[in-house]
Amino acid sequence: MAPYIIGGLVLGGVYAISAVGLVMTFVSSKVLNFAHGAIAFFVAVAFYQLHSKWHWPLPVAAVVAIGILAPAMGLFLWAVLARNLARVSSVVMLVTTIGLYVAFTPLTFLIFGSQTIYEPPGLAGNVPAVYHVLGVAINANQVIVLVGTILIGVALIALLRYTTAGLLIRAVVDSPGLSSLSGTDPRVVGAASWALGCFLAGLAGVLLTPLLGLDPGSFTLLVVASLAAVVAAQLRSLPLAFGGAILLGLLQELSVKYLPSSGVLSSGIRPSLPFLLMMVFLLGYQGYGSGKVLVATRSAASTLPLP
Repeated sequence: MAPYIIGGLVLGGVYAISAVGLVMTFVSSKVLNFAHGAIAFFVAVAFYQLHSKWHWPLPVAAVVAIGILAPAMGLFLWAVLARNLARVSSVVMLVTTIGLYVAFTPLTFLIFGSQTIYEPPGLAGNVPAVYHVLGVAINANQVIVLVGTILIGVALIALLRYTTAGLLIRAVVDSPGLSSLSGTDPRVVGAASWALGCFLAGLAGVLLTPLLGLDPGSFTLLVVASLAAVVAAQLRSLPLAFGGAILLGLLQELSVKYLPSSGVLSSGIRPSLPFLLMMVFLLGYQGYGSGKVLVATRSAASTLPLP
């Protein structure tokens, strides 16, 4: 059981980092970025190109790909698309971001080539050290995911709740007009949130690479899993997004243990778990909302004068 739990926590950690980035971009601009996984793929391929093809030192390649390229992409996308999409209809916003997702993968191949990548490195390199925890072998790439997930989760929650920057982000989300009257520029907050969101997307992409390989299909799974966690978080709660992503990772890994090794169950249920999770939370929130409406209606009715 322990190997599946650790594997689920590692996979869920990557999902959590990606989901938090998706929430950050949404709460600052009201734009749900369906190109999130494609951005992660672009940054992961760029990291591979810098380190494995151009032989840059691993830390330098990581800083350039994750710390510079990814936030720069976020700033560019906010300036060109996101700040304008907030004022259009939901249909236009969805079509635009889905179109961006479709275009990013061919653009990645056009820039870096379409060769098959068999052994992509992680942040611990091509030959990571191996440790044993509770009798389970865990490599350095997995340790980086677990530690990074905890650090990023704590840092972002502290940022939003206890810092001036977090207060500005929440103010812009709740009332852009009033926050601008108080001297806060919503454009600056939105640009910074998009830069941070794309940074987290790029980090999740590089962390996912040694787990599932550097293939566009794996990053489609990343964005689907992130969306499931975001739905669980009702598009705004970082703790719920974190918890939903960890839960999804655990469910996917535990399903390997309990489902048969072949047949419809093994090939169909595991890829469908993100959609099942979304359905459960949507139905739960709908029932909870209906219950609140019913209670409110009864409370109001009890205050009416009797005939």
